[in-house]
Parts: sequence; structure tokens; C-alpha cells
Amino acid sequence: MITVHVLMIKDVIKARASASLPKHPTKTTSPEGFLKIVFHNKGVEKIGLSGILNQKLVLETVPPFIQNKEPPCVVYKYTQPIGPQIFNFSQASKSDVFRKPEPCECHKSPFIYKPLGHVLTGDLRIVSNPKLRKLLKKGPKFREPNNLNWVTALKMCKE
Repeated sequence: MITVHVLMIKDVIKARASASLPKHPTKTTSPEGFLKIVFHNKGVEKIGLSGILNQKLVLETVPPFIQNKEPPCVVYKYTQPIGPQIFNFSQASKSDVFRKPEPCECHKSPFIYKPLGHVLTGDLRIVSNPKLRKLLKKGPKFREPNNLNWVTALKMCKE
């Protein structure tokens, strides 16, 4: 009967024998690094940082110890969507409005939620400002675009 110790010794011998074998280098097509850039406005995209990093002239100026590596992959970090700003219940619940509730006039609203006796609705007709209503129709994951600003775009690429 083979004991557990014998099996462990065989396993260690196999592991050490395979570690001494030469490894065949595998060529990967994925880059080793990522370069994260804040996508503040369309200027960041128009700069074309990925194309710049892959230009022959730029690749020739890379120090010798990293010349055999792929240029970094440019990835973008996007600005915050509107959701956290419009669905701010946790912030609003900490305000004095909820701690010291005043008498409300919710019962006069056509948007009343009868079980609670207060307004609770997803109906956008409750928003009287047409610009705000149009923005809310786009949903909580919508990101408001910033105006094209070359100074800010260049700053985002340098950071």
C-alpha cells in the first residue's frame, strides 16, 4: 500500500523536474500596461494618444530596457453619470427636511401614492422645467457631455 508520504514525494519530484525544463516563450498580443485617461471631453479622444504612442518616431525614443514591450493600451475613465445626482436619497434623508417634517400638501397632487399619502412617482410630468425633464428622460446612466476644451483635454492626457 502506497502511503501519503510517497505520493507527496512523487509530486514534489514531478514539480521540480518540470520546473527545470526550458519554457517556450509565448508571444502575447495584449499590451502589458494600460494608460488610464479621464475622458473629460471629446478633445481627449481627438488628441489620439493611442496613435501617438504607436508612431515609429515615438517608439524609437523609448528607453532600451522597455523597447521590446508593447506600447500601453489607452483606456478611458468616464465622468460620473447623472444618476447619483438625481437619486440622492441618502443625502436628502440626512437633511433637516426629513428630521423635522413640515405639514405637506402632497394630498393635493395628482401624483400622490395613496398607500403612503405622499408623492412618489416616476412620471416625468411632475417636472415642470422642460430642460430638466428632457435630461431626466435620458436615464440615470446618461453622462452630460462637457464642452470641447483643448486645455483641459491636454491636461487629462498629461496626468
